[in-house]
Amino acid sequence: MKVILLKDVGGVGKKDQMKEVADGYALNFLIARGLAQEASVKNIAEHDKRQKVSETIAQEQDAQFQELARNLSADKIILRVKANKTGHLYESISAKKIASEITRKYKQEISDSSVILDEPIKQAGERSVEIKLGKYRAIVTVKVVVV
Repeated sequence: MKVILLKDVGGVGKKDQMKEVADGYALNFLIARGLAQEASVKNIAEHDKRQKVSETIAQEQDAQFQELARNLSADKIILRVKANKTGHLYESISAKKIASEITRKYKQEISDSSVILDEPIKQAGERSVEIKLGKYRAIVTVKVVVV
């Protein structure tokens, strides 16, 4: 029986793939657990429409990431933090804090896993940080200023 996978299934395939599997396996396991649906004419048409929509979304996101990478490479991210009299920061600057500042400044959501930071920043000053945006990479200068 031909099915369209609704989720990744180990040993069978990835989400949105059409696969030929045994009838019993399809009916009793894949379809019964919501992992797949039968590849009927109607379901194939819906599948094709979903794929076109997801391709369009991926292209739009790719263009946004390209623009954001260009902007980040040409700009500085300034973070204001408190420090004691000796200059030691009260809080370290993590990837999450950098990602939230980029999100706030550029109004485009990025995850903290996109920020490649070997260790948290613990001193004031400037530091280059790599940002992963899909297939694009940007090196942004993070400036930590003590207030």
